[in-house]
Parts: sequence; C-alpha cells; structure tokens
Amino acid sequence: MSGADEWREEVRREIEGAAVPWLTTLMVLDETTSTQDIAREIAQPGSVVIARVQTAGRGRLGRRWEPTAGKGLAVSITIEAQTTQGPRLSVMSGLAALQAARACLAQPTGRVSIKLGLRWPNDVVTRRLDGGPDRKVAGVLIERCDNLFVVGIGMNITQCEADWPPSLNAVSLRQLGANITVGRAAAALLASLTCCQNLSDEELAVSWNVADTLTGRRCEFESAGHIHSGIVHGLHPLRGIELEDDLGNRQFLDAAVTTLLAVG
Repeated sequence: MSGADEWREEVRREIEGAAVPWLTTLMVLDETTSTQDIAREIAQPGSVVIARVQTAGRGRLGRRWEPTAGKGLAVSITIEAQTTQGPRLSVMSGLAALQAARACLAQPTGRVSIKLGLRWPNDVVTRRLDGGPDRKVAGVLIERCDNLFVVGIGMNITQCEADWPPSLNAVSLRQLGANITVGRAAAALLASLTCCQNLSDEELAVSWNVADTLTGRRCEFESAGHIHSGIVHGLHPLRGIELEDDLGNRQFLDAAVTTLLAVG
C-alpha cells in the first residue's frame, strides 16, 4: 500500500469511527482541483469531501490555500440552506474549527497550553499577547450552490516551518505541540461541527466572543463599499462590530456587509 493509500485509509477509518449522524456521503480523494468543486458536483446535503492534494484550493476573498500534500486537512461539507442562515453557518463553522483544534492540542494530556482564538469572521489563529502578528491555524470558506451551502475548512495539521512561504503567517497543530494525524483531526472537526449545530444563536455568540481576538485592537474593515479603521470596542459575530475611529467617534458595522482587511 502506498503512502497516499495509507493516508486515505487512515482518514476514512477515523471519520467512519466518529459519531457524525448527518453524514450521507464520504469521499476521500488523493488529488483534486478543489474539494469545493467536488462537493458542488455531488450536490447532496451531508456530503463530506476530503483531499490529500488540492491543485487549486481557494480561501476567502479569492485567496489561494497553500498546498502541502497530505499534511493539512482540506474538507468541504454540504449543508441544506433551508436548515440555517449564512451568518450563523459562518460563526458555527469557525467555532467548530477552533474547538477541534483545541481538542487536538489537548491530546493526550487533556490540557491546552497554547492560546488559540477566532479572528472575525472565522479564522482560527494563535492569540499573541506580545503584540506580534497572529498565526493562522485554520480558515473557512462558505459558498452557496442552489439550495446548499458548501463549507470549506482548511486546517494546518503536520506542516513544519519549512513548508510555509516567508510571507505567510501560518502555523500547524504539530508546530504548536499536537501529536495528531489528519484523520483524527478530521474526525474531531466533524464531531465539533455536530455539537455546534445544536447551539442557539446566543450560545454561539457567547462562545465565539470568549475566543475573540479583535476587541481592543486597531483594525481596518471594508463595509458597504467604504473603508473604516479604528479600535474595535465590541463585536457580536452575528450582528456586527463597534468601531471607534481616531476622532473618538463610534460606529456600528453590519456583519452582513463587512470584511476584515487588516489587523494592527
């Protein structure tokens, strides 16, 4: 059995051994352009597509997800649009990725010494207390396809420092101390997503805000076609962001039309 075959078998075995009641179709591929594209083709709720290699993986705002064959988790999940709204799904997916990353870091000691948090709307990042730049562990891309949402989640699992381009502020769970396989991380992610689906909007918001990394920091946003910068004074992930500009004026940016551009 080749290394690629072993990789696919391990991923499939871990997911099939997890409690994922909504799973209807599981595809574990060696290589594809993008798991998002395959999930769109299946067009069935409850589908999970995972690939060892993506040749054209994509992230939010048209960004490219860096390919590191077999070392990262690239998964796309289809969810019926009638069962949830886009903003809730965005918050839920980011929180699920965070909880899965924390669970991976807690094994086998049961404790997490690395501080992880959420960068609005749904990036999982290391929480820096020294003013340095956040390093990204996982990210979410949500696309609409007819009556389905296709949720793409990328998570860095076993990469080392040499795998990252110099300009990329990324870090893997292994670099943070986790002894974890991609299959176990995938199972943890799907289990976390199952739990988050059962949370109310307020429960999601409370859990999300505990992990928020932007409040108190200077940020730049685009909202309804305008650029805004200032200090984030409050953030409700389903409603929006309270921002104070350099003149002391406060404004509320609607989450539905606001994109984070930069963090100071």
